Amino acid sequence: MAELAIVVGIIALILAAIWAAVAQVTQSNQIRRAQQELAVIAQNVRSAFADQPGAIGARVNLTTALDKMRVFPTDMRKNPGTASGILFAPWSQQLITLSSPDGEGNSGPLGTVQIFGSQCSCTAGYGSEYGTANPGAQPCFTIMMAEVIPPLCAQLAIATSQNSSGGLAAICSRLDAHPLGTAAAGTLPVSAATAATECTSSAYTSGAPGVRYSLFWVYQIKDTP
Repeated sequence: MAELAIVVGIIALILAAIWAAVAQVTQSNQIRRAQQELAVIAQNVRSAFADQPGAIGARVNLTTALDKMRVFPTDMRKNPGTASGILFAPWSQQLITLSSPDGEGNSGPLGTVQIFGSQCSCTAGYGSEYGTANPGAQPCFTIMMAEVIPPLCAQLAIATSQNSSGGLAAICSRLDAHPLGTAAAGTLPVSAATAATECTSSAYTSGAPGVRYSLFWVYQIKDTP
């Protein structure tokens, strides 16, 4: 019996190691894909609005309109052949229903990827991911990816901040003065210490198991002269 217990224990250790390796490969692939998607989306939006930055309004949810303009890779869509504005991050196909309508009057279902006009920072007072629309032309736009688990949150923030070209102005753990890094402050790329703090903060866990985060990438429509 002792020998059998030892064998079972060894098998359990081997299986645990295999699952850990598979999880790491999956997470690496998700990060790589998110990097590629963000680069494509940012480039397409900047090209579309380069001559008319005033067309982007603050907190106006532009996801559906931009999907119809083919800004997003089609494999991000719920249905690749339909520009419905329901788009998914590489790690989640979770549909989101809002407790109150966003600035466009939508309460869902929404995908885990959203985009809206914004200021060029993690602006205090934005609060949640959605909120209500504010008038006025905006010099930046924000891409949100939701349903990020804590370990992925930190690694994703660090990886996607390595190349600040393409108009990247800030990466935020929420649009309420919680920057992981900003171009203006010279804190891009995001440091491991900052990512670890922001992605494990009690402000986001609230004691809830299986907590999910949202990350925000803020891009300038035009580069600052």
